[in-house]
Amino acid sequence: MEDIKIFDMSSEELYEMIDKVRVTLLKDNSEYKKLKHEVLDIVTECPNLEEIYDTTVTLELTKEECKMLQKMLILKRKISDFEEHEILFLGGKIAYIYFRKIGLIKE
Repeated sequence: MEDIKIFDMSSEELYEMIDKVRVTLLKDNSEYKKLKHEVLDIVTECPNLEEIYDTTVTLELTKEECKMLQKMLILKRKISDFEEHEILFLGGKIAYIYFRKIGLIKE
């Protein structure tokens, strides 16, 4: 693994690194891909739900759309859990490299 200097990073660089985790480390995880696909299916089935994050639009959802929104939010939380887990382990790898570099861990 390359030497990563997380302490010298700007917040933009850190967010890019986190996005890289999402793209590279999770792309082969079948459960993660399944969850992402389920969210996409819900949005395809209920396109009105795409606008829930738009604060300039007032939405009126049907009972079915509310159920789908609830399901989508549960799925997105599971997706977030996967991402946070991978980011936590990336942080552990970075800490290990840093500690080894400064001599706290010896080979």
